[in-house]
Amino acid sequence: MVQDLELDRHYACFTENRKTISQKVKNILHYPLLTIGQTPFTLSTILKFFLIITLGILIVRLLRLKANKIMIKRFVLSSSTVNSLTTLVYYVLVLVVLMVTLSSVGINLRQVTLVLGALGVSIGFGPLPTTS
Repeated sequence: MVQDLELDRHYACFTENRKTISQKVKNILHYPLLTIGQTPFTLSTILKFFLIITLGILIVRLLRLKANKIMIKRFVLSSSTVNSLTTLVYYVLVLVVLMVTLSSVGINLRQVTLVLGALGVSIGFGPLPTTS
């Protein structure tokens, strides 16, 4: 009987310590490091950003390699053409991964798309005088 009470007391102490440790870890992960606009950036946000971007780029690289092998086997294209096409698709998919990652951490993409649109127009009009 006395041993059961002592075990219950130790279990209660262990459970309480576990709750305080998990609460401390949660506080550290969600402590706002900086705020941009209305979006607070915490350690968990930064970890989520790097995890998503790393996994996304890894998946895109694997897709690029697979597409490269498939295109060389099935289509009658030179290796340089296949490489150019897969590189173009790779860059587009990396841009998509970046946009999804930024959106998932809470960054408003309206401003980003505005800047990318202006960049696209300037890149489109940039080479015109040299080609005509």
